[in-house]
Amino acid sequence: MPSFSMTGLKEKIDGIFPLKSFVLSLAALLLSLVIGVGVYQMMFAPHLPSVQLTGKPMTTIDLSHHEIVDEPIKTPEPEEVPKETPKEAPEKHTAEHHNEPAKPLDTAPPDEHAANEPLKPEPVPEEAIPAPPPVTIPDMIEEVTEKTDFGLLPHVESGGLTSFDAYKAPFVLKPETKGVIALVMVDYGLSDKLSDSAVEKLPSYTNVVASPYASHLQSKISKAHAKLIEVWMSLPMQGTANGRALNMGQDAILAGLNSKENLARLKTHLGRATGYAGVAVTVNPSFAPNAPDLNSIINTISMRGLGVAQLAQNDTVIDKSTSQFGTPFVNGDFWIDDVLTQESVTQKLADAEKLALSNGLAVVSFYPSQLALNVIAKWYSSLDAQHIQLAPLTYAVKIDGPAAANNAPSTSSPAKETTSHGTR
Repeated sequence: MPSFSMTGLKEKIDGIFPLKSFVLSLAALLLSLVIGVGVYQMMFAPHLPSVQLTGKPMTTIDLSHHEIVDEPIKTPEPEEVPKETPKEAPEKHTAEHHNEPAKPLDTAPPDEHAANEPLKPEPVPEEAIPAPPPVTIPDMIEEVTEKTDFGLLPHVESGGLTSFDAYKAPFVLKPETKGVIALVMVDYGLSDKLSDSAVEKLPSYTNVVASPYASHLQSKISKAHAKLIEVWMSLPMQGTANGRALNMGQDAILAGLNSKENLARLKTHLGRATGYAGVAVTVNPSFAPNAPDLNSIINTISMRGLGVAQLAQNDTVIDKSTSQFGTPFVNGDFWIDDVLTQESVTQKLADAEKLALSNGLAVVSFYPSQLALNVIAKWYSSLDAQHIQLAPLTYAVKIDGPAAANNAPSTSSPAKETTSHGTR
């Protein structure tokens, strides 16, 4: 029995195929391949940007449990195709049998009436239409304002625009109105609490007379304007009220002072703020009728485009002086708070209604108080039923009274410029 020997086997294999040479050749071939791939990656292959892990999920797999219902598989039944004769086939090859869309709209025959109809504009969305600006009274208009050492003073614009016209409330008389009442509160601004209450409770188209001694006066005038309350500036002047001499402050215009000093005091008051239509006097002045010193004051007021309101009763001194210069002027009728009780104020307002209905106009004044403001706020709601309107002083200056115009035989006749209140 021949013996098995590894040495003999190796010698037989080497005799047939050189094993060592094959192994060395294979190793050399693999080494060359690895080196070639490395050189290609370094020299020729494009470099891809490295990917950095961000930790953010790329997608979310819904693993919620759904109940699986074991149902038999349903195979759709083939649709029956209608049999057609060769002659009818061309006529029935429509989109309905080939699952094609119906004939497009632009292939429909044109409408004979469409060409004759005008094109209708597309409706504009409501939110695209801007809301009209709120109606208000401006606080300052440059064209009627002059910079001086006393501050911003009223000034007549080159085209003729005056502060009287620029700062008046935009009042419109209703056709059914039989009378108007100009309601005026004086000393506006002296008390912050009462000033705020007045703006809150007074109706629109009432009037306030601002005190030049008030603090933060411009902002208070702006609040009144936002409510469509017309503003006039108080003119502190030496005088009496109800027979008593009054102290009108350190810068009051005095009868015994020279004209230069009085004009300086006037400009000091006028320069305290802007946005007022005129000046108001609340006393019977101590000046003599047509006194040169008083005339100089009134002439300056007129030249600066302002109106004058005399709220004190039974005075003709201011009226005579304003008539010389054509100054817009109105005289007050009475005060509604001579006696500060609810019954008295209510009665005085009823008297104002009667005067307005009989003469067309009533100009009544009052001092700031919560009682008067509360009575006015309640009383105002009853005016519509009597066809009475509240009106600004600038309107009262220019009318003889709507009652006379409404009762006139001819509505085309113009209203008078001279009134029972001394207006021009």
